[in-house]
Amino acid sequence: MSSFFLGVPAASELGLEPWGGTQQPGLAACSARAFSVIYSLRGCPYLAVKEIQLDGLGQHGVDAIRTRLTALLDLSHPGVFRHHQVVEDEGFIYIVMNRHDRTLEQVFIDCKRRKTPVSPELVLSILRQLAAALAYLHSVSGVGADGRPYQGLVHRDLRPANIFISADGERFVIADFGLCRNTLWSESTIAGTAVYMAPEALLRNETSPASDVWSLGVILYEMTTLRRLDFLGGKEPAEVFVDGWRPDLSDVVDDLARSVLERMLVLDSAERLTARELVRLLRILNISADGQEARSTRLKVIYSVSPRLVC
Repeated sequence: MSSFFLGVPAASELGLEPWGGTQQPGLAACSARAFSVIYSLRGCPYLAVKEIQLDGLGQHGVDAIRTRLTALLDLSHPGVFRHHQVVEDEGFIYIVMNRHDRTLEQVFIDCKRRKTPVSPELVLSILRQLAAALAYLHSVSGVGADGRPYQGLVHRDLRPANIFISADGERFVIADFGLCRNTLWSESTIAGTAVYMAPEALLRNETSPASDVWSLGVILYEMTTLRRLDFLGGKEPAEVFVDGWRPDLSDVVDDLARSVLERMLVLDSAERLTARELVRLLRILNISADGQEARSTRLKVIYSVSPRLVC
């Protein structure tokens, strides 16, 4: 048994209980053959433990998980899920992490059931927080468990189910980094949820920080319309994402949200806003629920002068 980080009991002494009375299966890091279960931690109501089975992954897969988890332990940002300790014990890895019981996906479901839109204030608050978290992830650097340096982390599966909410409902946190990878790594397995995946990921299995920005754009669309985008409509990605393609944003009634989406849902990944540029844009506009029409006009003026923000 080994621990990457000290501070809480070893795996055999953690006092694990199935979270909410039942085990919650999920997709583990590198392979659909692996699985994870989330447990509550007895005596620690603010912590949870994810158990990942390593059987069948092979040494390469296990090493990849170790490298990723080493990077996650070093992350420190209010918009990024906090991981406290990683323990490896007899074919399993246990991750001690903060506990959050509610996701953005559940917020969407509740709003749809009540036929109540997400308020503009909440939409903008969520967008700001997630953009800041992505900007942080895309800029971090360090050395993995294998000794290889990394520069920037790409989530690869950003979606509402992977965005957790604090108990007071004020903080939105990006989580589930099982499929997160170093931007320098190259993997042959497509990872992610199709509706939120960028064109380059669907077409060529290429991911980058720009792919996460696309996913955030899809989430923004869903927040403003309470509908999931379906660009493919049953077709193959190569049939849809062709030169000259533009998203149909006719259902987005908010001018400001539409203007931002036009710069996030761009076919050419090099032409998308970066997360850092999005953070800067939101800061410049000082967006609030009041005066959105004037600020939307200002956004268009800014981009008519400079399509890419100078940061």
